[in-house]
Amino acid sequence: MSKYDNWIPNNLKGVIIYIYNATPNRICPIYSGFDQFTLMSRGNLRHFIELCHQAIVKAEDSLDDFSPADPIPIDIQAKATKYTSKLELDKIADLGAHGNLLKRIALRFGILFLNSQARKSQSEPEVNHFSIPISGLASLDKESRKLLNECLVWSVLFEEASTKVKSDTNIESYDYILHPVLSSHFGISPTKRRKLSLSSTDFSTIIKGSDEDFKKLLNNFQKKWKVNEDPYNSEEKNGIQLSFYD
Repeated sequence: MSKYDNWIPNNLKGVIIYIYNATPNRICPIYSGFDQFTLMSRGNLRHFIELCHQAIVKAEDSLDDFSPADPIPIDIQAKATKYTSKLELDKIADLGAHGNLLKRIALRFGILFLNSQARKSQSEPEVNHFSIPISGLASLDKESRKLLNECLVWSVLFEEASTKVKSDTNIESYDYILHPVLSSHFGISPTKRRKLSLSSTDFSTIIKGSDEDFKKLLNNFQKKWKVNEDPYNSEEKNGIQLSFYD
């Protein structure tokens, strides 16, 4: 058995996304196709219809004599996915009484996972979801618990039973996943890969901390992952919305 056998299922998609993230004005084909549309919709018919609708609209704008029954080129599908991803991110601000806070939370997790994706070594699967030890969940303050619940209610985050128990003294009961419809906007994988274990303090900083506190936390992870402060010059090259104030 080759030592590279596990790299294809675990690392290949992340490497492809990494290459496209580093290339200006290129749309990654990973985010195209029926299976990917289904995956990114996460069971939400509205998201699936929006992805299909935007693909047809962009095909009509780009192709002469296009019919909805015609195949849609991969690059047009991927452009539609990127547009829809940004559209759904903006819509979060209108969700419930805390929409603006939920959008900021989505932005912060997207930025964090984007930085993990930017590691040049690509020797490990990308980080695109997180967990909190049971002891950390129990110590969360009231406001953090409320915002976490709002994220789950409005499907900004999804909660799943944890797939791995780290140790007898550091038990994780749930994994938390950023809605995959947002993956194209941030340039991260829509498929659940490696997870990041967050302390209750780190989680509270992300979910309700000041912009200055979040930047400090992000800098710590950047140093740990050995990535640049702005790994892809993302806002300039790809139009990725990374503002801490949106």
